[in-house]
Amino acid sequence: MKRVLVINSLVGIGRAGMYPQIAALTRAGVQACPMPSVVLSTHTGGFGEPARADMTAELCASLEHFRSLGLDFDMTISGYLASPEQAKAIARFISEGRGGTYICDPVLADGGRLYRGIEPPLVEAVTRLSALADAVTPNVTEALILTGRGPAGTPSAGELREAAAALSRGRAAVVTGADEGGEVCCLAAEDGDVSEVRRARAPGSFPGTGDLFCGALAAAVLGGEPWTSCVGRAMDAAARAVRASLEAGTEARFGTELEKTL
Repeated sequence: MKRVLVINSLVGIGRAGMYPQIAALTRAGVQACPMPSVVLSTHTGGFGEPARADMTAELCASLEHFRSLGLDFDMTISGYLASPEQAKAIARFISEGRGGTYICDPVLADGGRLYRGIEPPLVEAVTRLSALADAVTPNVTEALILTGRGPAGTPSAGELREAAAALSRGRAAVVTGADEGGEVCCLAAEDGDVSEVRRARAPGSFPGTGDLFCGALAAAVLGGEPWTSCVGRAMDAAARAVRASLEAGTEARFGTELEKTL
């Protein structure tokens, strides 16, 4: 059985962070090995200030324990990181070849601004870490950051394609969530070659859909599908979860009812 190291936030209420990723990987018959970067009572949108436990010491110690055991993984996926030290520890683990295929979701910003609590040292550390990845999955704002343009501004379609191409040199990349009116467009790129993958936009917005997208993408990559097909499958997984939640009348802050769709 393939083994995937999942590094992300562990959220008690609200289907975000590693929970949807573990669900998608488990559904695909993959062993998901959770490694929390931070433990939160809720996600950070709509529930006030969550209780929080930074897991930097535990994450670094766990990677060292894996190293001492000679444990390797078929894949590593990383999402939200709580400190530059976490990024550095992951970078070392990946550089040693223990993490397998590495997919980096650089959870830093959205809508033209950094997320609350994200400071420049973490941005710099995640940017350096993302350079080691076999595939990166930034949203539009994060793509601008990773290509040195900063979070602010609304790029043109041509500029976004240029960013996707630049991020995919020698690897794969997907820039997620480009708004195309009634459609969602992801720019799936491999070694500078950019393709558009489009789906109808479902009304409503739910936290954790990006995490679900990354988990479903990882499962498809492990299945050996072409990159553009992997991106399409991940978009479909997220869209199904959103539609199920809308049909159920789920309050958005609790995340999608992905359990009904996987």
